[in-house]
Amino acid sequence: MGSTGDITRSQLRHVKDQDSLYFTMLNSNKRSITVNMKSKAGCEAFEALVKNSDVMMENFGPGVLDRFGYTLEKLQEINPGIIYATLKGFGASGPYANFKAYEPIAQAMSGAMSTTGFPENPPTITGAQVGDTGTGLHLAIGILAALYHRTHNGGKGQLVEVAMQDGVMNLCRVKYRDHGRLMGGKGALSEYSRPTLGLTSVPRAGNDSGGGQLGNCIPCK
Repeated sequence: MGSTGDITRSQLRHVKDQDSLYFTMLNSNKRSITVNMKSKAGCEAFEALVKNSDVMMENFGPGVLDRFGYTLEKLQEINPGIIYATLKGFGASGPYANFKAYEPIAQAMSGAMSTTGFPENPPTITGAQVGDTGTGLHLAIGILAALYHRTHNGGKGQLVEVAMQDGVMNLCRVKYRDHGRLMGGKGALSEYSRPTLGLTSVPRAGNDSGGGQLGNCIPCK
């Protein structure tokens, strides 16, 4: 990093020589440390952190921590109660296990892009960070469950693994159902109004049944 620190300090910067809003938005109230994992001193610092922590979360490229010698077994040897949380593009097994992933890749490989836009247009990425933030939320939920399990089951830690592809697929599960119907040749889904059908509002519940809440509408253009 040199003397500049994390590159995101300057990305999308609004005020000269100040940390960007992008950086401060994601890192407020966080304490940070830079550790050289290829040095003895860095490994000692890392192991001290693991020994005194409840959770260790990483999203390095596949196999990075293993190459440093910090397998799940090694981390549990240092701290039997550690929750080892790992986030990868495609998980630890399968044909894509060694591939890295980012937001657009997660949306594409999960099929989310194929459910966004209209049939006559190419697959489209959504502006919502379902791959990055959405997967992070899935991991956070898993960590909380692991901490609860540890509290009530003898204090032993465990591995929590989430794949970006899986996280986005979970968020799109209802759309997959509808998408299958669309691709089956039945055309538009009549229960879902949209501006292109000449309508200016949709029921609050998200479909034309209104979920039993008649009169609760939001503008859609």
